[in-house]
Amino acid sequence: MRCFHVVCTLIAACLLPADAAQQQALPAVAVADRCAAEIEPRIESAIAARKYNEALAATEEFGQVAKARFGLDSRCYADALAQRAVVLQLMDRMAEAGPSYEQALALFRKRGPPDDPKLTLTLNDLGVHHFHMRQYEKAARGHEEALELRRKRKPLDEIAVAESLHNLADAYRYLRRAPDDILKLYQEALEIKIRLLKPDDVSIGHTMQNLASAQEDRGDLSSASRSLEQTLALYRRALPPDDPRIAAVIIRGPLRDRARRAASVRQMDCPGRSQEPPAQGLPHGPPAALRISARWLHSRRLGRNAIPHRPGSASSRR
Repeated sequence: MRCFHVVCTLIAACLLPADAAQQQALPAVAVADRCAAEIEPRIESAIAARKYNEALAATEEFGQVAKARFGLDSRCYADALAQRAVVLQLMDRMAEAGPSYEQALALFRKRGPPDDPKLTLTLNDLGVHHFHMRQYEKAARGHEEALELRRKRKPLDEIAVAESLHNLADAYRYLRRAPDDILKLYQEALEIKIRLLKPDDVSIGHTMQNLASAQEDRGDLSSASRSLEQTLALYRRALPPDDPRIAAVIIRGPLRDRARRAASVRQMDCPGRSQEPPAQGLPHGPPAALRISARWLHSRRLGRNAIPHRPGSASSRR
């Protein structure tokens, strides 16, 4: 789903070594500074402020600089294309974002090592693009490749691995793959995030929320309810009260009642077992103010869908 509905943060500053011939003449850091250091902060700040037209204009300038300094067949130009695609996707201009991702990916494959972080990042972002286009098989293939390459890279970037695990689980869930396989992917992603990120990092909530949907698909309503309660508590600590992600979890409140009824049935079938305590923290429905708001209507679509890591999210620019 859209984690995207997911608010984007900054695109991290990229390292852009030149092609092989130019690398012989200049150190990589110097080449990176010459490539886009004067432009990238503007892209970052425009995205942070959701001024996507300004961000897009800056990526176009980035492309012109990369073309002039390194040519169209360079890794630097590939990164300009990839960042342009990110902004286009944030603007919901999907038809234009796809070709830019594809062109960037081809150049990264040609000009960088197989486990180039920029290549795997573009694979991830293209996978998210395919997911939003409902091309789930293509999304899964991209995330499978990105995950394999990210696991092999030394030193290991575990947060990037967690990102791929989460997004691959999303694609698999929409492809109706084996529930146990989907759960393992979400659980591994969640374990990494809990271990490495701050306790209130919203990315933890995204994976926990999607894990709840996978648990529900598997029929484990009690675990799903607990996961949603933990997600709601985290979102309320980390997000503004009117953020649609909070409403998206609140709207799942009826799951609590289903879990409670299921626990009652198990209790009647097995009198010797202690009854599971009722889930807490998920009201039966959205507050009245949200019930009439467009944000709540939007949250209804978010509540049951997957939340992939979008281009532009904190982890996706690693």
